[in-house]
Amino acid sequence: MRKRILLGFLLFLAFCVALAPAGLAGLMLDRVADVAMTQANGTLWRGEADLYVRSRAVGRLQWDVHPSMLLTGSVGGDFSLDADHHQLRGNADVGLNRTFNVDVSGKVGAQTVNRWLEPYDMAISGNLNLSNVLLTFDDVALRDAGGAVEWEGGGISYPAGNGIQSSILPPLRANLGPGPTGTVTTQDDLVPLVMAQLLDNGIAKVGITARMTRLLDLSWTENEPDSAVVLEVEEQVF
Repeated sequence: MRKRILLGFLLFLAFCVALAPAGLAGLMLDRVADVAMTQANGTLWRGEADLYVRSRAVGRLQWDVHPSMLLTGSVGGDFSLDADHHQLRGNADVGLNRTFNVDVSGKVGAQTVNRWLEPYDMAISGNLNLSNVLLTFDDVALRDAGGAVEWEGGGISYPAGNGIQSSILPPLRANLGPGPTGTVTTQDDLVPLVMAQLLDNGIAKVGITARMTRLLDLSWTENEPDSAVVLEVEEQVF
């Protein structure tokens, strides 16, 4: 009799979880800083919602969780994020050790990028293409990265001196990793243009090389070797 009661309870619990509304995902995200979901439809396992990051609408998020992954001690599934100027596809999982992994590919248009560059008085033209960008997080920070992001090249505007300067750049490629690092080069050679690292305290350190300044038509690094870092900046990103 007790076994039947226990079995009935477990079946009832599984039924409730399977039909849990997608809005519960939004309640979970309320605990994540700067991230929110609205207009949720479907269930916790397969649903969709509008995603916001730092109060900015970033698109319609759809997810499909794989219950079979629970047998391996993790929860994960596939997702997509679509808006007018970007389309992303990927998968994500979180394990018992609370490590979160995401693998994403897709296209991000200049309009989307420029929304995030606007506070820095910067803008680009041309699309970004993400190829199996792998990110691993723990409770503290980003721990590892991999994959690549390619930019089609084109116009770029940025603050210089007392005004805004514009340049035309060739197609660029950002190779991610190892660890929370990234290196930007042209797609024709491996001379670094930009080197970035994300620290545990949420500060991003970015180094600009002499080669990059020459591509931007800045003449104050004439005697420096191409790979020399001639400018370093830091920014608190979270």
